[in-house]
Amino acid sequence: MLQFVVALLVLKSSLVRKVFDAISSFFVKILAAVGGIRGSRERGLSELELVTNRGLYANDDARVVLIALYAREKRHGDMLKILETLSAKYPHNYVFKVERAATLVKLGRAQESYRIFDQVLKDGSMAKVVDFVHYQYALTLMGQKQYKEAVDHFRSVITQPGANKELVTLSYLKAGQLLDILQQRNDAVSQYQAVLQRENVFDSHDQAKKYLKIAYRAE
Repeated sequence: MLQFVVALLVLKSSLVRKVFDAISSFFVKILAAVGGIRGSRERGLSELELVTNRGLYANDDARVVLIALYAREKRHGDMLKILETLSAKYPHNYVFKVERAATLVKLGRAQESYRIFDQVLKDGSMAKVVDFVHYQYALTLMGQKQYKEAVDHFRSVITQPGANKELVTLSYLKAGQLLDILQQRNDAVSQYQAVLQRENVFDSHDQAKKYLKIAYRAE
């Protein structure tokens, strides 16, 4: 269970997030069936917290599910505590580090977040996931309106040898959007054209065609 849920954490599409939420709800229902929670969200959370605190059943599985539940409840401080625990326990698991960095930004601790991303990128043992880390770093910078720096990291995904093909496509699209914001229209157009030369990922082709007609504007 843990490996499966962690794998889902890697992906950031709304579809996968819905699946992750469904898994979380299912996990709570299972606990309800065996522990008498009776469907209460609050009691379900309490039961999961009890599992993690007392080491009952698969407590790390419960911790991962709690991350999703806390995210849905916007309990970012509680998320951070769990992610710090899991990061310390699994120091070579990049997902927990990246999620921790993203959570720190939500708590207004952007500089700490950036330091974690930089540390992961400098860690030679993370070489196989550099594309993912650059992509998540770029999204985080984009959310903080650090557009130029975000473009640099999207371009790092694009130029990374052996990078995930889907991430490369999405990076072209995101880079194009940011270049439009930065009023570098010609460069933005070239990014959208590159998207159309690649396999469609989610609605990347539709978005690229849209922004070839009219420049992207920050929402």
